[in-house]
Amino acid sequence: MLQDSRLNIFIEVARKLSFTGASYSLGISQPAVSQNIAELEKELGVRLFERRAGDISLTPEGRIFLSYAESITQLYEDASILLVGGEGLRQVRIAATEFVSETLLGRVMGPLRRLSAMDISVTVLPSESMKGEAFPEDTDLCVYTEPSASPEVPGCYCIGHIPAPAACAVVLRPSSSLASSPLWPVLRRRFEDGLGAF
Repeated sequence: MLQDSRLNIFIEVARKLSFTGASYSLGISQPAVSQNIAELEKELGVRLFERRAGDISLTPEGRIFLSYAESITQLYEDASILLVGGEGLRQVRIAATEFVSETLLGRVMGPLRRLSAMDISVTVLPSESMKGEAFPEDTDLCVYTEPSASPEVPGCYCIGHIPAPAACAVVLRPSSSLASSPLWPVLRRRFEDGLGAF
């Protein structure tokens, strides 16, 4: 996916706090790294790094920009994964409580449904049927409200309760093809972001 390479260069320099170190890890020349950072600083109208006798550090503006640059590159990566539909993953089967289905799943799954040819099926079940031994066999992911401690689901692992007015458990079946798909980290972040919006 098209992305401004200067963001990746900036992030690497910020992580290494070294133009030379960033050039080695990126496989480009040190002058090219310096030129890209200079262009970025000129475009933004601020200095991103303090440079002192072979030592560099992020300026306050650089620290702020780093946070945005990391978010932007993560969004590019997520969008790329969503657009290709998870590299061959053609179906995601979700079981959810009525509350979760009506409030959270639209925010999390809506863009995926619009952007990919993936078949996303949602089965609405009572909360009791998604706990313990009764975890639905034909699902990849269960999302339900849970007022108590972490659910005990044999053969599955729980991402955990993510704070929300009603605690929400997001449980992924490890044998599901979703578990090994690059789509899962994207969905997980979307669930966390969606719950944060409550």
